[in-house]
Amino acid sequence: MVDIIFQIQTHLRKYKVYCACERDLEMLNDGESELNFSQKKRLEEVRKNRCMVENWLSILSNEERHIIQLHLIDGKSWKRIEAEYEQKDEYEYRATRTLMRYQQQALKKIEEYVSSMVA
Repeated sequence: MVDIIFQIQTHLRKYKVYCACERDLEMLNDGESELNFSQKKRLEEVRKNRCMVENWLSILSNEERHIIQLHLIDGKSWKRIEAEYEQKDEYEYRATRTLMRYQQQALKKIEEYVSSMVA
C-alpha cells in the first residue's frame, strides 16, 4: 500500500517533466525530421503518464487538487503553502498539519482509484 502511494507521489512530482518532454518531442516531430522509434515510444509513454496524472487530479476536490498542485507538482514547501493560504482571501487559513492531512486524503483517494483499476 505504501509502495503505491510512493509511486503516485513520484508520478505527481514528474508531471511537469512529462509535459515538457511531450512538448519537446512534439516540436521535433512537427519539424522537418521524423521521430525515431525510441523517440516515438518515449512520446507515447509521457503522453500516457501525463494523462494518467490528469485523470487522478480530476477525481479530487478543488482544495485537494490545489494542495497536490502546490506541494507535489510545483514543489513548494509546507511553510510556503501555509503562507500563501494566509495571504489569499479566496482560501480559508489552513495550518500545515491540516494541509498535510488534505494531501494524505487526496493520495488515499488516488490510491483507492488505482487499486480499483487493477483489481
